[in-house]
Amino acid sequence: MTNDLADEAVIETPIVMTTEAQDGLAVATRISVVSAQCAFGARVFKDVFASVQDITDGRAKVVEQTMQDGVKVVMQDLKHQAIELGADAVVAITMQYTPIGYGSSNMTLVSGMGTAVRLRD
Repeated sequence: MTNDLADEAVIETPIVMTTEAQDGLAVATRISVVSAQCAFGARVFKDVFASVQDITDGRAKVVEQTMQDGVKVVMQDLKHQAIELGADAVVAITMQYTPIGYGSSNMTLVSGMGTAVRLRD
């Protein structure tokens, strides 16, 4: 899995979507289930909540950005796997956030899973 968000522009080819079907896109072959994970420390949450100026409109911007970065890493990894499998798309993607660990070692796991497919021409 890559953690470099700069790779994002390189990985534009495979289509990723949360549904199995889309108008104009027909699945020819289901290749394999693909999954990816990204874990990050919850210390970020403590640091953010200790600093009131980072919270605006009732939203913790740094926490939201960290979660979004985790999703981007997972999506990039799903795309990498699709490319390696020769897929055109990853369909039926699900994302999940899971707390792992206890106390000061608490972390959050962002995970995603979908089906790599080849599309009809």
